[in-house]
Amino acid sequence: MKESTTYLEPLSPAERGSLAGSVEAREARLATVALADENAALRQEVDERGTQVRQLTVALASVQAEADLFKAELERAELGMQYPAAGSDILLEEDIQVLDVSRKLRMVILDAGVLCGIKPGMAFTIVRGKTLVGSVRAVDVRKRLCGAAIEEVRLRMFPEKGDRAVPHRSSDH
Repeated sequence: MKESTTYLEPLSPAERGSLAGSVEAREARLATVALADENAALRQEVDERGTQVRQLTVALASVQAEADLFKAELERAELGMQYPAAGSDILLEEDIQVLDVSRKLRMVILDAGVLCGIKPGMAFTIVRGKTLVGSVRAVDVRKRLCGAAIEEVRLRMFPEKGDRAVPHRSSDH
């Protein structure tokens, strides 16, 4: 009895190229999926870091505001109390304007500070013309300027340079 032996014929160059191409394509797809997953994880980490930066910025601004208020009180004492006390409710009758906006940090700079009676924690409504844009809260109060965290925006509007800031007259500050 004679056994039949089957031999595999060598692959032709076209068959080898097709097989190598499919392996390379599969590896490329796997690499693409892995890179997409890594990209999504990195984007999430960037978002989380952005949130942490904003929280730390607000906390730092609060501490800086307390230090600035202390300095302002010292200056006020040295000047013989010519300016309103930092704790007083005196606000100048001038319009308070938005000087600058950082969308990334969700912060605005207002052109009023301790000398106008602004205190950390004071709330403001941002108005453009007759339209309510949103609300901010003072976190970093300096002598003539203050930084305020954007708490709310309305109708997808964002505060812009030149908008007015109207202080809330309630006891929530």
